[in-house]
Amino acid sequence: MAKRTKNMRYALLAICGLILTAPQTRSQVANPEPFEQVHDFEDGKDPFRFWTSHGKPYEVAFKGVTQEQAHGGTRSLKLDVTFKEDGRFLWHIPLAAPIPADGKLTFSGHLLLGKETTGTASLGVSFALPPTKHTGCTSWGTLCQSTGGQWKQYEQDLVARGRDRVRTVVRRFNWGLKPEHVSASLEAIILDVRGKIGQRVVLYADDLKIEGQPPTAAEHAAAVKARWEKAAEAFEAKVSSWETALREGQAGLADGQGLTPDAERGRQ
Repeated sequence: MAKRTKNMRYALLAICGLILTAPQTRSQVANPEPFEQVHDFEDGKDPFRFWTSHGKPYEVAFKGVTQEQAHGGTRSLKLDVTFKEDGRFLWHIPLAAPIPADGKLTFSGHLLLGKETTGTASLGVSFALPPTKHTGCTSWGTLCQSTGGQWKQYEQDLVARGRDRVRTVVRRFNWGLKPEHVSASLEAIILDVRGKIGQRVVLYADDLKIEGQPPTAAEHAAAVKARWEKAAEAFEAKVSSWETALREGQAGLADGQGLTPDAERGRQ
């Protein structure tokens, strides 16, 4: 019986270990580090990489830096894509390393849609939610089919949006976790393009910027450890309560207590 109880504990810990490892939450930032990353395309380089089309086919007529339109300077990023099936396509600029979405952190960018556009598009970002395995948690702005021939500005408070993604994802996919146990880290800027079969999106993006004062790596790591210790205590208490209930249930079964008449006859 003791061996069975021990094995059950290992099983419970293993199952929950797949759900969480070392949760972290929003930290109090005492020593923020200034951060800025700007993409104005004036160097002629295209940093956007294809991310996913969820298996749906598409055709790109053009993708790259152009001088056809510009919000600031003389160049911008242009994407001209046609949908071969209903779908959602994502291109992104991955960050060299995730940035904690804490302290102060914002995103801004500008989007212009060509008159040929019949689908929709938006600028946004994506988050990872450490220490869970959730990545690619997208946060997009207003999806537009037209910008009226003008540049549309997109802005996001990345700390607030990161916490929103944590609440949504954790409550939906991570049993046993609370949003305050999980953090958000910015991982990429995204172009979010959607449409029906045969539709087309022609877009220009320019002056993309991430800036703020996130916590230092050391400060963030210390906050993560402190918060996980509290989460681990609660988790261990829950496992202990399960073990107690399991032992009581096993004792009751051994004594024949709480059995239905049919179950009692089966024991005899």
